[in-house]
Amino acid sequence: MKSRRRLIIGGIISTFLLCSSGIAIAANSDLLSSKTDEDQFLLQPNSLEESKVTVSDATYNTPVTFFDVTTPDNVETKLNKASLKTLGIKLDKPTSGKAILSEKSAIEKAESNQQKFASEAKDVSSELQLLTYPYLNAFSESALSKNPKLKAEGFLNQTPVYIVTFKGINGVGHAAVGDKVPTYNEYNVVIDAVSGEVLFSFTYQ
Repeated sequence: MKSRRRLIIGGIISTFLLCSSGIAIAANSDLLSSKTDEDQFLLQPNSLEESKVTVSDATYNTPVTFFDVTTPDNVETKLNKASLKTLGIKLDKPTSGKAILSEKSAIEKAESNQQKFASEAKDVSSELQLLTYPYLNAFSESALSKNPKLKAEGFLNQTPVYIVTFKGINGVGHAAVGDKVPTYNEYNVVIDAVSGEVLFSFTYQ
C-alpha cells in the first residue's frame, strides 16, 4: 500500500511540474481524466499527432499523452510566447482561406463581449492565428454546433481564430481573503474566425 501511495503522490507532483512547464497532459484512466476544477488541464487523447508523445503510466498501465504547447519561432505575434506557453496556449501560422470572418467583425464582436474594456482601452488590435489550447474543453453549445471539428475533438486544435487585444485597461482580478488582488492592463478575447463565436478570454499582464 505504501508503494502504491508513493506512485500516486509522485504522479501528482509530476503532473503539476509538467503543467507549469507549459505541457498539456492527456490520460485515459478514470482518475486522470476526471474534469474537476483542479484538474482542468487533464484531457482525453485526441488527434494532435504532430506534437504528441505517448508513454505508459506504470501506476495505472494506461497511455498518457503529452502535448508540446510551444509556439514556433516563425510565428509572428505581439503576444508573449513564454506567457502563452505557461497558459498552455500554442499558436501556429495561419494558412490562406482559413478565416471567413473579417477582422473588423471580429473586433466588433470582442468589443460587444467586453464593453467595459472596449470603452477603457487606449489601443485595440487583433491578429489571425491557428490556436491550440488542450487545457480548455468547455464551450457554448453555439460554438460547438458551428464548429464540427471543435465538437468532434473537444478542444481547440489549430483552430483559426482572431485574438483581439485591449490594451491600457483597468482590469481587476480575484484573490482569497487577505491576499493582494491582482490587476492587469491588457485583455485578450479569442474569436472563432469561421463561426464568429467568442471562444474564451485570457490575460497575463
